[in-house]
Amino acid sequence: MRGLWDQPDNVSPGADEHRGLPSWGFTERVVEGLVAVALTGSRSKLRSQQFTGLAGEMLAEVEDLLDRELALQPHPTTGSRLRTLQIRLEQARRLVNERPASAIALVSGVLLELEEVAEAERDRLVVGGRAQVGSAGGGHSGDARPPNPIETEMRSALLRQSRVGASKATQECFVYLSDEPASSAVETAVVALAESFGWGVSAQIAPLRGSWFRTFRMKAKDLASTAEAKEIADEIRRAAELHGLHKVQAQNDNLQAQAAATLIQALQGTDQAVLLVGSVLVIKDKGQLAVRTLTQRQLIFLERSADMTQPQKVLEVLELCGNDDSPRPPLPLGEGDSGSG
Repeated sequence: MRGLWDQPDNVSPGADEHRGLPSWGFTERVVEGLVAVALTGSRSKLRSQQFTGLAGEMLAEVEDLLDRELALQPHPTTGSRLRTLQIRLEQARRLVNERPASAIALVSGVLLELEEVAEAERDRLVVGGRAQVGSAGGGHSGDARPPNPIETEMRSALLRQSRVGASKATQECFVYLSDEPASSAVETAVVALAESFGWGVSAQIAPLRGSWFRTFRMKAKDLASTAEAKEIADEIRRAAELHGLHKVQAQNDNLQAQAAATLIQALQGTDQAVLLVGSVLVIKDKGQLAVRTLTQRQLIFLERSADMTQPQKVLEVLELCGNDDSPRPPLPLGEGDSGSG
């Protein structure tokens, strides 16, 4: 009978020896207690559904931010740091359902580090990009200046556009002109162009003057029939080519073609222009027009490193970034020829 736990002298030698029949009721209670302890240690704790949902939403947002940083092909040191953050996000994903509060803590830490990485990359691109652009253009790398309000608004619009993507119902739009007298005609033409492709347009800020700048918000009237960026870019290129060849489009009753032609004609009244229509970038400088369909990477790169009020520098920065939209030579606009249509 020795060895049973209901014999007190087994653990306390000074206790009175008791050698009666085993107490199976006591044995049962002890086993139940041990089982309860084991279950308590292995069973999941109470979880908040609100925390679980919040953890999932935070994880999705931070993963998107991380993907955008990786898409920029960062500096090797930064790339290694981003891959470490990627591992931590994978760990957070495994914890979302079982330990949402722990997942939130991990994701919050990654978000803070991503902000540090983004700021460091921004500084590196601004210094490095402007130095290369200055060298290519025969200028000096030390001519960096703080952004003016127009540049700040342009960068904000580029950043917002990089986040919405090409298939969303809302797109960004802005118009920068070096010459204010042309603003009315260009603004009217841009709105007409966007509307011809199925977008409703609303102004977001009052015009910033000196030069002229204004931001707009484009909303799809019907997602099924709204044009993609490539269609808009192709129509503007076609209109510019016809304009450069001095061909009149009066015989063309295509509303989109007419709107693009009107925009090209309106740009005749300014020496320099930078327009963003969704993911389409239109640049005019020295009598030539360049039209680019921007990728998400290019939008972010421009937001971080380009002097957006200088058309030539914008093009040079795009070349540094690497243009995924097969480069095309600038299109001559036939400046000064009053006979062009």
